[in-house]
Amino acid sequence: MPAQLNYPLRFEPIFQERIWGGRRLETMLGKKLPPDRLVGESWEISDHGDHSSVLANGSHQSKRLRDLVRDFPESFGRRAASAEEARAVPAPGFALLVKWIDACKRLSVQVHPPDGHPRLPPGERGKTECWLVIDAQPDSEIYLGLRRGFDRASLVRELERSTLERCLNVFPARPGDFYFIPAGMVHAIGDGVLVAEISQSSDTTLRLFDWDRIDPATRQSRPLQIEAALDCIDCQSSPAATVRIPSFASSLNASQPSQMTLLGPDRCPHFAVAWRHVPCPTTLGEISRFHLVMCVGGVGEITGGGQTLSVCRGDSLLLPAAAQFTCRPQPELQLLDVWVP
Repeated sequence: MPAQLNYPLRFEPIFQERIWGGRRLETMLGKKLPPDRLVGESWEISDHGDHSSVLANGSHQSKRLRDLVRDFPESFGRRAASAEEARAVPAPGFALLVKWIDACKRLSVQVHPPDGHPRLPPGERGKTECWLVIDAQPDSEIYLGLRRGFDRASLVRELERSTLERCLNVFPARPGDFYFIPAGMVHAIGDGVLVAEISQSSDTTLRLFDWDRIDPATRQSRPLQIEAALDCIDCQSSPAATVRIPSFASSLNASQPSQMTLLGPDRCPHFAVAWRHVPCPTTLGEISRFHLVMCVGGVGEITGGGQTLSVCRGDSLLLPAAAQFTCRPQPELQLLDVWVP
């Protein structure tokens, strides 16, 4: 078995039904959704719990991401473990989770614990995340962080009145807007918003408020975790200024590639994110680390290791470390480029 992977990896999406989901992952991103289902999330690259992505292409097709990380550690920027080390300490799983989210209806007001928090299940990471708004209705909103002057007592008071929205910063959701949500920051996605999400590999969500909605499947309210959520909320955490990508998802009429850092290691130790506009053939990937790319606009091809994959909006690829890849737009591409610092 070769020591490294050298071609672009595409995985089978893992669809998650959600009470607030819809069908735009199919109509806007080209996903083949199960019929008559409200799908809220497409987990594109995951190694969380029972949801380890299955490789869809190449000589290792049908292998799970978990097994690829174990068998080809250097392709994921890791040192190969000796036999003794492998027996003594299990290899850590893939640290990131990337997904598309279709919030046809607004999500609950929620929070995710940080690493090491006692409210986390054993072995679970915390969840720091970020969103890029891909599409939104004209009146759609993003809820992010507590307004100045609100604390835990204020939250409890407004929860009792079902007016928690008064405590939250509210932003208009516009395509091309990028939001950083560190663990401990209360948040929600509003109605009619489609986002790309990059996060730590975690699925621990503590619901604080669910808009008094009734689940039609159970005819009951969904469970809330109010005390646990209150324990995790960082009342001092305020959202950073929204980063906006100029001319997002439209032709830029540029002849040279350009790049814009959306999230750097100075703000987030878990992952970094850049937006890349590719109007001509260019090189992707690095020798020292793997990259994840999510196509947010345009059409093109990515080639490496003798394999060429077509890409269009909605596609996500993993580019292994220790290899370089050629990206050929047709005529241009817009990509989210993600890596671990």
